[in-house]
Amino acid sequence: AGMNIAQGPVATNQGNPIFLADGFGRTAMSLNIYGRGRESNKLLTGRFHYDVGVVYGADSNVELGQWASSIIAAFAGNNPGAARIAGMGTLPGGYQGNAAGFEFTQINALGKDWLTMLEGFFDTASYKEALRIFSLVGADVNRRVKIEHRHLFNNLPDGSAYFPTIDMYGPIPVNGKWT
Repeated sequence: AGMNIAQGPVATNQGNPIFLADGFGRTAMSLNIYGRGRESNKLLTGRFHYDVGVVYGADSNVELGQWASSIIAAFAGNNPGAARIAGMGTLPGGYQGNAAGFEFTQINALGKDWLTMLEGFFDTASYKEALRIFSLVGADVNRRVKIEHRHLFNNLPDGSAYFPTIDMYGPIPVNGKWT
């Protein structure tokens, strides 16, 4: 638990996928686009980072940041985060649609009673806190939309990843062919 792909090394061929589920509700996928996933560089912290290229990742905190960025851009009207919206190079999607170049879908892994099933056996604090923040900010956003007659982007994340999910990346190319 707590691993990430860049902690490597990654031994797949160039352009082939690497998948990770870290045990803390985060999934990740990389395509080792440079083929140098076995090569590392030492960071200023002393840790090593392997050259796997872009790593796409999904968890409730990434989705919450992406949602907040989309809301800010919608209300500000000037799209200040277009160059680096939350989720670009991480969770595919956002208010601009699928920016990653492949499909990404999340579904509820455990059904509507997931919290009852996991409480006491698994740390659910991050899911509960993300849902609380989403609910508080979401209520204010809905109020402002009605008062100001705003139209927000149609494909804003809806809080659907604030529980354990099954994340599906793809289809993606393997050995140059789409699978």
